[in-house]
Amino acid sequence: MEFIKRIFNNYLDGKATVSETTVADTWYEETGRQPTPEWITQKSLDRAKAETLENLSAQLNLPLNKLQQRSGSKFLYIRKYLPYMAAAVVLVVAGFGIIRTMMVPAAHNRKLPARQVFSTAPRTRKKLTLPDGTIVWLNNGSKLSLSLADFRRAATREVWLDEGEAYFEVAKNAARPFIVHVDSLQARVLGTAFNIQAYRQLAGIQVLVSHGSVQVSASGSVLDTLVHNRQLTFFSRHHFYVSQLVTEQNLGWWNNRFVLNGASFKELALRLQLRFGVQLISNNQRILQTSFSAGFPENASLEQMLTVLCTLYKTSYHRVNNRIIIY
Repeated sequence: MEFIKRIFNNYLDGKATVSETTVADTWYEETGRQPTPEWITQKSLDRAKAETLENLSAQLNLPLNKLQQRSGSKFLYIRKYLPYMAAAVVLVVAGFGIIRTMMVPAAHNRKLPARQVFSTAPRTRKKLTLPDGTIVWLNNGSKLSLSLADFRRAATREVWLDEGEAYFEVAKNAARPFIVHVDSLQARVLGTAFNIQAYRQLAGIQVLVSHGSVQVSASGSVLDTLVHNRQLTFFSRHHFYVSQLVTEQNLGWWNNRFVLNGASFKELALRLQLRFGVQLISNNQRILQTSFSAGFPENASLEQMLTVLCTLYKTSYHRVNNRIIIY
């Protein structure tokens, strides 16, 4: 760790050798080469950049203002699903990994365990049973990954929600905590039931507890310990809030109900797209700024939902193939 700190200190002070400059430049460049999907919002990019620089500063006790100045246009978004790149230790895993690759013979590099990926396409849900007996429901358009070898043997049971939404019914094991990673956020439990929503098209990450308790942390700092009907909405380590909700009214999706609770137009559009494969659009500023709340049974059709929503919010719609236009 000390030699990494020395390299970046020299780099930030303009005193780095040629090899040290190469190492630091490579870290910036490699983190910027990952493709950024068009649906990643600028807010998400800014949040990822700010948190990564904060982590780098905290891990190596480096001046944050200098890191921000030097990052400039080199720094792009670090995708959370890069293999084994936990945001809480971005430098240690990403930067140190690059340095090791450059300075240590390849034969000495440790082979990381393969991770198994479970995913759902739009219009589908999936029920998983993990090796410890934990049950996971994946909502439409979601992806969960884990190393089965580590999950069975390690001191903690760890999974990564790489995209979408999942409901966890965690098997109790006081000796082996269960941890869900989402970007720089970690939800840690022993045995409980909770939901995490982390669609990348939406700004925040939401953790809602059905029963038991869940400790939520970000970048190593505990944000809160949630209990029944408590939800934490996370934007960054310094920007989050906790609210009281009725779990049964907000987690109907895993019973295939369609539930909106103060949903933005963007969330409504996303959920209709994932459930019915349609594109919802509107140029009506009142509708775009509306918070939508409604609940529909499992067998409700798209037309039934749109009719009810338009009646509730005093508007109308027109359908052209797979495009729904709200007036």
